[in-house]
Amino acid sequence: MTIRILTGKVTEDRLITQDAIYKAQQQQKQRHNKNLSVEGKAKAARSLKGSLLHSRGFGEQSLQIKNIRRRHFENPSKFGTFETLQSTVITMEPYQSILEDLLQITPVEVTPFSLPYEPNMKPERKFEILCEALNWIKHFNNRLLLLVHLFYLGQFLEKETESSVQRSYFVRQLTAHYRTSATRIFYIFEIPGTRQIMRTQKTNVTLLRELNTQEYQGLVLQASEIFNGVENSGGNDII
Repeated sequence: MTIRILTGKVTEDRLITQDAIYKAQQQQKQRHNKNLSVEGKAKAARSLKGSLLHSRGFGEQSLQIKNIRRRHFENPSKFGTFETLQSTVITMEPYQSILEDLLQITPVEVTPFSLPYEPNMKPERKFEILCEALNWIKHFNNRLLLLVHLFYLGQFLEKETESSVQRSYFVRQLTAHYRTSATRIFYIFEIPGTRQIMRTQKTNVTLLRELNTQEYQGLVLQASEIFNGVENSGGNDII
């Protein structure tokens, strides 16, 4: 961790950095809102077209699946089995919710939960402490505390293990729930870091796990667009 005194040029640099983050987030948010507006109009048109189906008790997902069935039977060699097609129906709510949290700029000043272990500890001890912390946290209804510690677990697995063999050893001791959640939240918030997690309002473990691969990768790229090239509050905090 780079530690610098906030005086003179360093203070000026930090102000410029915060302005750059704010500007990037605002630009991305404007693009996001524009996309939502376009999607909203398209959805309204689809709803009108499918009103007969809805009046008979079919939901929007049923309408999507019916359209997929039609496409499948029109060209089965192109689209493969119906089961595969059904799995491609995308619910955008998890993606949009997490993206909006990446664009959050308030509160400006946040205090993340600190790393639960010392950096000079052995990997085995770090992993043990992280697991103990997560087992303790699950008894409390504290979304941010859970997300930050899952981020720390993902950071440990992806950046602090000494080899792929050691990483696999630790991964095998985790449930799929913890493994998937930790990896996803780490890579989505790797650049902005835990301070941005503390600004989130909607992101939770359920949304993280509901993301399909395309949505997950898209959020990682979106975070890179928003924060890339800007010194931020992840692992390089300015003190």
